[in-house]
Amino acid sequence: MGGGALSVNWPELAGFNVAAYEVRVNGNPTPVVVPGSGLVLSNLPPATTNTVELAYVLTDGRRSAWSAA
Repeated sequence: MGGGALSVNWPELAGFNVAAYEVRVNGNPTPVVVPGSGLVLSNLPPATTNTVELAYVLTDGRRSAWSAA
């Protein structure tokens, strides 16, 4: 039985040198590192609510706070 998929996208952070975006899914403490402005989450349990949090990492190493879930 396969899981569902969800496409998650966000606008590029204009005016900053972003090295990567970090995405946490459903409270997982280990983020997925994404070089661009979106990803597809797959194998999600059907008929469930999922939470996604986003942070960015600048090329100089500074990080943002996590977004609200």
